[in-house]
Amino acid sequence: MADAKQQVHIVLVHGIGHGAWCWYKLQPLLEAAGHRVTVLDLAASGIDRRNLEDLHTFIDYSQPLLDLMASIPPEEKVLLVGHSLGGMNLAFAMDMYPVKIKVAVFLTANMPDITNKPSYVVEQSVAEISPEEWLDTEFKPFGSPEENLTSVSFGPHFISTKLYPQSPAELLSGISPEEWLDTEFKPFGSPEENLTSLLFGPNYISTNLYPESPTESIEVKGDEDWLDAEFKPYGAPEDNLVSAFFGPDFTANKLYNHCAPEDVALGIMLARPCCMFVHDLSKQTAFTEEGYGSVKRVFIVCPEDKAISLKFQRWQIENYPPHQVKEIENSDHMPMLSQPQELCKNLLDIIVDYYA
Repeated sequence: MADAKQQVHIVLVHGIGHGAWCWYKLQPLLEAAGHRVTVLDLAASGIDRRNLEDLHTFIDYSQPLLDLMASIPPEEKVLLVGHSLGGMNLAFAMDMYPVKIKVAVFLTANMPDITNKPSYVVEQSVAEISPEEWLDTEFKPFGSPEENLTSVSFGPHFISTKLYPQSPAELLSGISPEEWLDTEFKPFGSPEENLTSLLFGPNYISTNLYPESPTESIEVKGDEDWLDAEFKPYGAPEDNLVSAFFGPDFTANKLYNHCAPEDVALGIMLARPCCMFVHDLSKQTAFTEEGYGSVKRVFIVCPEDKAISLKFQRWQIENYPPHQVKEIENSDHMPMLSQPQELCKNLLDIIVDYYA
């Protein structure tokens, strides 16, 4: 067994539409335990200055992680943690730099195999969700037609329903289109920037921001999984690129369903358009046994995840069994926000198990 006080370099990789900011609760806990923690923004994510239109492949999107891995000395063995689609970023890093990674942790993440093309598990994951269930998520094409790229922007409805589904009712007030009341939304800037201003009206303010008494439980309506997520094609048609933007409803109800209201609000404010690059992944060869397949993997199951279902998490585990499976009880899609202490404990246990 490893010395529990041994310092380990932990690299935290966020999921689609998010950024390094989503680890803000977990990072100090791991550092307090004596470990070195690196959180990074993938390309066109978080505060990274690139725009989604600048990205054409999954490697483009993963470049910040790959650059970091290239800079790590050969004798250093990092612990990689990938959340959601971040599992695919981990896989590319593992395939390219297997000797620099001690163990890779897939946190309710996409976990590919070494038999099928990289796009396989992503396609299976997306197929689980019907078009109606994306809610106000926006999909837009970008790049050249031949790239077939699509950006994804999570809308408020998708965020609140799919990502943060069981957050306090007060936060969900006004999330669905009807509940915005007299709030005004107006486009500004150039058409390609797709910018929208928001102005709260008197009715919305008095009803949802400054109510005279605590509101009763409010149920966010919408059984369809994607809710207010928006999908739009971008780039050249042949690239087949689609952007996605997760709306507030999807974020709160599907991704952050067990999170505090402050975290739901943070997720809605900081979400950026994203792309899964499925077409590009479908053109790649399978990950290698000598690279990706040689690194030890741990999968952490989040049973209350409404974005990557428990059924799909279990399917991935059966499809390409990891070396170890852990579970955080009652955790949603965002355990780093809803259960940071429990997630930290699991990671510290993994360090003890794998750093001999």
